[in-house]
Amino acid sequence: MHEGCSVELREKKAFLMDEELSRKVFDCKIKKYNESDDEICLLLNNAQLPEISLDAEYECRIRGAEGVTICLGRVLERYINKKGNNLRFRIENGFYKNNLN
Repeated sequence: MHEGCSVELREKKAFLMDEELSRKVFDCKIKKYNESDDEICLLLNNAQLPEISLDAEYECRIRGAEGVTICLGRVLERYINKKGNNLRFRIENGFYKNNLN
């Protein structure tokens, strides 16, 4: 469905009390979308894995041919393989369209 689309990932809420909310926007690309598990496999561009918190809620803005689609969720896993820095993102509230420019 969204494979190959570019993604902006930004932290919306930190779960740990003393963790500061990151203002950085992470550039990613969708490798695979698993609809049955509500998970997206992302390839992280131009950032290091430790910059991504496993204890935060993220907004995921997907830029596709039909416009911008947004979802909220958590990064469940971050790992490195031959293709680069990878994230496993779990969608928590479904998708919604951004009709405002």
